[in-house]
Amino acid sequence: GLKGEEIPLGARLFAVVDTLDAMTSDRPYRKAMSFDEAKKEILRMSGSQFHPEAVEAFVLEEPTLREMVAAKCTLPAGQWPAR
Repeated sequence: GLKGEEIPLGARLFAVVDTLDAMTSDRPYRKAMSFDEAKKEILRMSGSQFHPEAVEAFVLEEPTLREMVAAKCTLPAGQWPAR
C-alpha cells in the first residue's frame, strides 16, 4: 500500500473529515463526541494517524466544519441541504 507522501492529499484530507464525522455521530455502542472533543483527538493524532498538512487544513476550515457538524446533528437524515 501507499505510505507517507505517496498518499494523495485528497485521501489524507478525507481521512480527517471522515474521522470527524464518525466521532461526532451517535453509534449504537456510544454517544457522539462534541466537535471540541473530536478536534482535540484529531490534533493529538497529527503526525501519527493523520498527516500534519491535513490537520492544518482541518484547523483552517474549522468554522465550515463546525457548521457541517451542527447541521448534521440538528437536521433529520435526508433533509440535509444539497451542495
